[in-house]
Parts: sequence; C-alpha cells; structure tokens
Amino acid sequence: MLFLAVIALTLGALVGLLRGGRLAELARYRVRLKWLAVLCWLLQVGLFLSPLGRFVDPWAGSLHFASAVLIGLVILSNRHIRGLSVVGLGLLLNALVYAANGGFMPVAEGALIAAGSETELVLLQEGRIQKTFLMEPATPLAVLGDVVPIGFIHKVYSPGDLVATVGVFVLMVAGMEPRTHVRRIWYAKSGNQIHA
Repeated sequence: MLFLAVIALTLGALVGLLRGGRLAELARYRVRLKWLAVLCWLLQVGLFLSPLGRFVDPWAGSLHFASAVLIGLVILSNRHIRGLSVVGLGLLLNALVYAANGGFMPVAEGALIAAGSETELVLLQEGRIQKTFLMEPATPLAVLGDVVPIGFIHKVYSPGDLVATVGVFVLMVAGMEPRTHVRRIWYAKSGNQIHA
C-alpha cells in the first residue's frame, strides 16, 4: 500500500496547492501516540523486510495482526483529523481479513495475472511471501483480500487499501487548508460573525 499512499500524498498536495493551501499548514496537526505508530511500522519492517523476520516467522501472523490493532488505536485517538477516519475504515477492512486468515492477506490468482504479476504468482505457489499468500476457494473474506489489479504498476490491492488511499488524499487536502479558511468554516457552522 506504500505506493498508493505516495500517490495519494502527491495528488493531495497538488490539489491542496491548487486550492490555495500550503504544505506548512500540515504542521498544525497534533498527532497523538506518534511513538506507537512508529513502533508498529518498525515491527512490520522487522517482520517482513529484515533478516530478523525469519527468527519470529512462527509468530509473524499474530504480531502482524497485533500491529494492525495498535495502528487502529492510533487512528481512533486521532479521529479529529479530517480524513483519518476514512483511513481507519480501510485499515479496519484489512484487519478483518488478517483476523480471518491468521494475520496474513490473501491474494487472488486472477488478479495477479490481470496485473501482470506472473513472477509473484509463481513465487506464491511455493508459499507465503511476506504477509501475502495465494487465495484458495475456501479462503475466508476473500472479497476483501488483494483482488483489485492495477496493471500499470503490476500490483494487486485490497478494497481496504483503496479506501485508506482515499482517506490519505482527503487528509492531505484538508490539512493544507489555510487557517483563515478553517476559521471561516468554523464561524459559519457556529453562526458567529466574522469581524475584519
């Protein structure tokens, strides 16, 4: 999902700039439990991208699911940030799939072929790759797994990934709104007058 997040951040920044926003406005966000989000990210890197992962592989599914739950707590504590609730909904959809499949994400063979990821398909036929395994007919919550092919980048994503991507875009655009614009919205909603 990292690639989608980068696209959402980039497009969000462009739209935010076109709407008169500034990247500096993002600094006004006061994010709670940042340390926990960083810890969860480091845990996932350790599990799936570092040589240390093989030592904890028997517990990888449980640890991955636990990190997803903790990220959910971070999002819940920061739900005041516009767009983050949508990100949370996407991650919740993914967490449901993880919970139903031992902490891992199933990927559809047809989606891999449609995305042009035949090499990954061959590797998955040998066994799990990082957090992904090849979907079977009896796989629980298969419809929420990696079933959406995106051919031009040769990747397959889950519906939860796509929902979370929309949330990242909204978060970026909303976060770049000038403070005066945000105050005008607040005054309009509260019925107060704006004095020059």
